[in-house]
Amino acid sequence: MLLGLTDVVSRLYELDCSSLRITASRCSPLRHRASRCNRCVAACPAQALSRSAESLDIDAVRCVGCGACSTVCPSGAIEVGKPANHQLARIMEQSAAGRVVVFACNHTAAPYPSAEQLAISVPCLARVDESLIVAAAASGATGIFLDESACSTCSHKAVLAIARESVASANAILSAWSSVPQACLTALDNPAPVAAKRAQSAASPVTRRTFFRALRGEACATAASALAGSAQNNASAQPLAGGVHAHPREVPARHQLLIECLHRLGPSTAGGAYTFLNDRVRIGGECTGCHACVDFCSTGALIVCRDGDLQAVAHQPARCTRCHLCEDICHQAMQSGALSLLHSGTIEESISRDPEILITRQVQASHGETHDRPWGGLEALLDTSLDTYNAAAE
Repeated sequence: MLLGLTDVVSRLYELDCSSLRITASRCSPLRHRASRCNRCVAACPAQALSRSAESLDIDAVRCVGCGACSTVCPSGAIEVGKPANHQLARIMEQSAAGRVVVFACNHTAAPYPSAEQLAISVPCLARVDESLIVAAAASGATGIFLDESACSTCSHKAVLAIARESVASANAILSAWSSVPQACLTALDNPAPVAAKRAQSAASPVTRRTFFRALRGEACATAASALAGSAQNNASAQPLAGGVHAHPREVPARHQLLIECLHRLGPSTAGGAYTFLNDRVRIGGECTGCHACVDFCSTGALIVCRDGDLQAVAHQPARCTRCHLCEDICHQAMQSGALSLLHSGTIEESISRDPEILITRQVQASHGETHDRPWGGLEALLDTSLDTYNAAAE
């Protein structure tokens, strides 16, 4: 029977999808065509994501809600809600101290003793990124586990590789603190997937997958479009206008959470292993001063400060997600090769909120010529202009 519009809307509200929110203006390939990023499309186990020159779209019928795309997205163009990372972090901050935190797929039984263990239910272990693991450690957890008991029978178990990468990355970060536990991805001694939960799902009057299968023709297209529009928060993007600082800038919520939790851990107590956070932006003498790296940075990590004929390009490590868009633009589009991300520094330097001057230049406005000046020397200029710039970036 063909559903009427009122019924379609009602059914859509009943569906509990993954609540993916797409902010197309953050997507690196949509910000600049030189970007080589294709992580979300490659990670999706259901081939539900597609990207064109002007939009990033999710097929609501295909999407299984695993959240893998959000985990691998460095710029926060795709974020998962219901619950969001900061909501899960708040639960751990309130309840994880002195307990073992167990992240488990919501298809796994978890009869964990509440006095000893805190179970965090997620749609899929691929949904657990570094920020959640570090949040558990910063909340005083005595152990951190990702329970893969249900993964062996999951039709989308390929995304377990993403969970492994997140665990390895988080453990590398946490290795700089000798007193905090390392995360472990393993199958715990729990019963098989919850029979009662499956029975409840089977008895449900409507599920997301059966709903879309039940619709045909225009009704299916209309419903999918409506759900996609709600879940993606206007995913399709218009071509972004050019111009200095014309592109919106915002630090992804999960990256903010990661930096906040690392600061909560206090000074590092060990050398630590290499992590993506140790990649630092460096600009060499080949820089032409085009500032494309600054203009297209999605987080405002790269900034330009000017004072008369003096200008400085600076980098704020805590705002940088290491998406490598600046590097792609410099190498691919501008053919300069002046900017690179190189492994250097300590974890404290890598998450510092203080700006680091990369290069200073003197601009001769009358002739349009530029001359390199020694590194540093514009700290006072940065101090006076940084607050204003960051306010505009937010």
